[in-house]
Amino acid sequence: MKKIEFTAFEKAYIIIGLIINTVIAVLTRASLISTLYAYCCLLGGILLTKARLEGYLLQFGMGIFYVFLAWDQQYYGEVVNALLVIPVTAYGLINWLKTRNSEANTVAIIEPTKKEVILLTISQLILFPLYYYLLARFENRLLFVQSLSLAVSMMAFYFCARVSVLTYYCFISKDIISTVLWIFPLLEGDASAWLVIIPNLLFLVNDAYGLYNWNRLLKQQNAG
Repeated sequence: MKKIEFTAFEKAYIIIGLIINTVIAVLTRASLISTLYAYCCLLGGILLTKARLEGYLLQFGMGIFYVFLAWDQQYYGEVVNALLVIPVTAYGLINWLKTRNSEANTVAIIEPTKKEVILLTISQLILFPLYYYLLARFENRLLFVQSLSLAVSMMAFYFCARVSVLTYYCFISKDIISTVLWIFPLLEGDASAWLVIIPNLLFLVNDAYGLYNWNRLLKQQNAG
């Protein structure tokens, strides 16, 4: 298996991210789960931008941590979000294992068909009222925003499972929505919300880089 090599930007991103998350964890006396979530987001995110299998495996870890964090804040939409994507990520894990380059432990990037994109978009438009109804059963806050977050997440993880270049467009959208959601507990005085907001902001930078890098890898594949 090829050793993981990081660029100067990736090394700087990891170091700065670890420092920021550690400082916030100490200052806010954050729980172990919150701190581990932040670290998993950081490492898993940068590995995923390199199309490494290890990055995809960390998606499972981040999903488990996020369930506890969102449940504690009564963001049941985010809990449902994390639980619903488990079957999608399981399918993705099988797909990544089947198509990976065993020597480099990476997978090839693909371009989805127009039909695939249209069908997925239509499916989420149809399911959106169902998401809203389900969340409303919990008398939840910010129903429209959480329903939108759920729909975008399903698209993001599906495209990620397919190793599609559209993955990062959806992830960037989800980062923005999730950050907005976690600002509310922060305004209510919960300082530990920084442990989710900061990773989301770091993840926004990571996903912008991932969008660039996956497009670059796709061009290299097509040229080869």
